[in-house]
Amino acid sequence: MTSLGFDTRGGTRLRVLRRRVFILVVDKIVVVINSQGPLGRLVERSMRSDLSKKFVKYAVGSGVSAVVSYVTLILSFGVFHLFEARGSAIFATLVGAVPSYFLNRNWAWQKRDRSSLSKEVVPYLIMAIIGLVFSTWSTDFASSHSSIAGPPHSSAAVLFVSGAYIGSFAVLWFAKFAFLNRFLFATTQETGANALEANVVD
Repeated sequence: MTSLGFDTRGGTRLRVLRRRVFILVVDKIVVVINSQGPLGRLVERSMRSDLSKKFVKYAVGSGVSAVVSYVTLILSFGVFHLFEARGSAIFATLVGAVPSYFLNRNWAWQKRDRSSLSKEVVPYLIMAIIGLVFSTWSTDFASSHSSIAGPPHSSAAVLFVSGAYIGSFAVLWFAKFAFLNRFLFATTQETGANALEANVVD
């Protein structure tokens, strides 16, 4: 068994077994991939990149946050009747932002210093609220124009509205990753490199 030498401090390892199979381990999650296939070659190239490791962990953190938000929404709206639908959605978004923040900051971006309330926590919560507002607005907008796809509540209209919701979520999801990586959780070295790149372009 031969190890491909890249940083494993984040809990990610990639090994080749008999030069045919990749054993990909991401924090105790084991995936077996054929190293000779297109996916295997893609994994070999991408896992050497620090950015790709951040992206994989960001995706996992997003999944955890989505589950927490969904459970919170069910409890606050359907069980305890704390808020109306819109208030419950906002509350669920804020609750889900808590594990999302720490998973992204401490796990995906490996930041170990103390969090800054004004520079990190508050902007992160604002970003979560903006995402909720944008996805809600896009869904409402699509619903009000769903007649172009078909009669109200028809399969085509439902597909049109749900497509708008998923599309807005996807745009926000990638935009959020870019914002976290380039600004909010960027290290001093990355910030300096970005500034140097800007000066070179100018």
